Amino acid sequence: MGYGGLLILVAIVAAMVWIVWMSRRRAQFAGVSEVSTAEQAMLGQEARAMYVGPTFRLCNIDAPSEFDSRLLSLFDSIEANRDDIDSRIEDLGAYLKSGCTTLERFKNKQKLRLVYNDMAAYLVRPRPERSRLGMQQLLASWGMVGRLASGYEGPSKVPKAWIRPLVNDSAPRASYTGSGSRKVLKLSPNRQVLVGSLFLSGSGAMIAYGIRPDLTTDLAWGVGICVVYLALYKLGLLKISK
Repeated sequence: MGYGGLLILVAIVAAMVWIVWMSRRRAQFAGVSEVSTAEQAMLGQEARAMYVGPTFRLCNIDAPSEFDSRLLSLFDSIEANRDDIDSRIEDLGAYLKSGCTTLERFKNKQKLRLVYNDMAAYLVRPRPERSRLGMQQLLASWGMVGRLASGYEGPSKVPKAWIRPLVNDSAPRASYTGSGSRKVLKLSPNRQVLVGSLFLSGSGAMIAYGIRPDLTTDLAWGVGICVVYLALYKLGLLKISK
């Protein structure tokens, strides 16, 4: 019975990890865009400043190469949120494949990899005033630039097209995300805590019953897990995604 309870616990934990991972993927790639126009503009500005700045000396702004001009045009489009971001990325990828020599291609990819990694670190830097999901979406879009440096650079998955920001950054969040007939319900933080506490307390009671069938003790375990879960949330030790 003890080994059976342990297997049940492992299965429940694995299922929870899978659910959280899939919900993040759905929200990140199939949900309503929460990208901020201001954050995207800042990304374009920071990337351009790094690329032409004196610290790394990646580009001579007075005499840019063909690659430099194409990449700076991409940064400008990102900053201004133009409609040609995807076409700029495709154009840059085509140039890297056939528009330059092997030596130039290697050099350009090294410069692109450097600016990609630096800006990716900038995007994951925590800031309390910005939308967590919006920054995840912006980072995923930025992965399209990382893929140009090499076939495996950047996140494990990137969107098919650049996730455009909301026209109004202060627009209310939708209750559902997704498109067509497939929708994903987004619970408020308080409801997420309630559902999570009930799920864990029920799972804990079932595991305790599998190890030692005693209804009173097992019920006490379930109530205790629920109380601890809620206490951790109230104390701020448990973070819930919004």
